[in-house]
Amino acid sequence: MFAGCPRISCIRRQKMVSPRRYCFRELLDKEGKMSEKQVPEEQIKFLREKLAGNDTFGRIRGRFPDKLGELGSVLADSESPTDFCRRWDQFCSDVRVIGNLLACLKRDGWNIAATELTRALQDKTYCLPGETVPLHETEPVTVVVFDFPRTLAMIRWIRCAHWMNLDCYLNERDNRLTENDKAVWNNDSVGQLLTYQLFEAFPNLEDHTRQRRARMDYEGRDLCKSYQEHVLNDFDHKQLLEIGLPLHLAWQTYNDHLELFEHSTGDLQRFGYICRADQAEVLSRFSREQQERIATWCVRMPKMKDNDDIHRLFVGFHSEEAHRGLWQNSTYLTSKGCAHNYGVVIMSSAFAEPLRNHTGRHHNSYSISQVFLGSVEEQLAFELEV
Repeated sequence: MFAGCPRISCIRRQKMVSPRRYCFRELLDKEGKMSEKQVPEEQIKFLREKLAGNDTFGRIRGRFPDKLGELGSVLADSESPTDFCRRWDQFCSDVRVIGNLLACLKRDGWNIAATELTRALQDKTYCLPGETVPLHETEPVTVVVFDFPRTLAMIRWIRCAHWMNLDCYLNERDNRLTENDKAVWNNDSVGQLLTYQLFEAFPNLEDHTRQRRARMDYEGRDLCKSYQEHVLNDFDHKQLLEIGLPLHLAWQTYNDHLELFEHSTGDLQRFGYICRADQAEVLSRFSREQQERIATWCVRMPKMKDNDDIHRLFVGFHSEEAHRGLWQNSTYLTSKGCAHNYGVVIMSSAFAEPLRNHTGRHHNSYSISQVFLGSVEEQLAFELEV
């Protein structure tokens, strides 16, 4: 409806003689900068007069729905209007060159090459088939999980069991199993065994679950409190925020009935960290006894500017057998080795449902996502994200 023309083009300008000069005389201070002391009415008046009849604004209006996209990124990096123009001109020049290449590939019917280039433009972690990145252009990124056996027991229960199993366990302990509880147990023998394993791995979970049930809270807070006390409290893990960011269960990979939030901060429950450092530097921050309870995986990634570059990264954990196949496929950024029979792959969360790319699982409804294991011994592929 409004394509190609600004919606405020009908606003009548006052003082038609050099309206731009008129606006700036009122709104610029002695140093030539917009005064921060202007009241909102004057700022809005300036903006209206600046944009009235502006065809450029009409052409791009509404085309930056995601926090201004690249425009916002360049603005954030710019120190002045002049610096912004320089950076933006460089960006536009780069887009023109690569856009022309992409247009040529599509024109000539080279659809495979066009698809590969498109994916590389969308996903900064994607490597073209056969592409190698020189070592000096990469940096080590380390994925950290504390007390991996316990953490895995918690994640396996969250991903593969049902929240009702917590009450079933308590009712069974109290010899108060209802017919509904029995139906839940009988219909999900794997979930029942995972529940037994969970309470065995976290001895204080029963107390927290009883307290949660007495308060009539949603399930999940009891899990997080127990995980905090049995795992995270044994490590000064927040020091890793100096070199990385926390990892939590990937969005839409677990039943959203569970409230997986940390009690002290209200943030999503962290189950690990991703750090811009090698394994030696990460482990040097902990005692020798603590190091024995820390699992790490190192991945070489293209160099990054700062921690913002690891936002929205996705870390897939999978079996050692599956890792061999991913390691041989050069299009993935994978760990060199495995720990606790798990390897990791790093992808960008922004690209085309990476959860499906990693595990091949298709969930009918993410809000009630549950992975059904064939047996309690089956390994679970799972996903964490920044």
